[in-house]
Amino acid sequence: MIHHEWLWPGFLAFVAAILFFDLFVLHRKDHVISKREALVTVGGYVSLAMLFAAGVFYFAGPTRGAEFLTGYLVEQALSLDNIFVIALIFTYFRVPPEAQYRVLFYGIVGAIVMRLSLIVPGVKIVDQFAVVGMALGGWVSGYIRDLTGSYTAGMLVMMALPVLSVLALIKARPGGMAGPSTIAAETGVV
Repeated sequence: MIHHEWLWPGFLAFVAAILFFDLFVLHRKDHVISKREALVTVGGYVSLAMLFAAGVFYFAGPTRGAEFLTGYLVEQALSLDNIFVIALIFTYFRVPPEAQYRVLFYGIVGAIVMRLSLIVPGVKIVDQFAVVGMALGGWVSGYIRDLTGSYTAGMLVMMALPVLSVLALIKARPGGMAGPSTIAAETGVV
């Protein structure tokens, strides 16, 4: 596993630069995006992702490369339903076609900022207080039981998630308990 202090800041700076270039250079003026322009833009972003995948394969090996490609393809598939929802929202609020790109762009950036504002402190809290992770696991398992409507399926999930949470949090190591970030670092996730 490659450990460099500059990898995350470099990656985030690169993403910020791409977003800035996209909004303030490529789409500095509001206009209706043609099918051709949309295809070229998507092709450009897919090419960047494949270039990144090639880098992951080269620097981190075939396992990490396959993991990245799998995650990328799953995210692409999961994002298809967002297109339908976005079309409904734009139609409902009567967003003019020439403003749709900018509205969508700022919506995505806003979603990223809001998620980070919850994820970063949440990881710190769960890392510091293991009982929070177990409580969240119990809550999720109870919710799954309610969704399944099946006492057996719900009970299996309800019993498995807390046990798995405890096993993940109480990893035997010389220093005692390991929090999620320590486990993630040791297993090469981070």
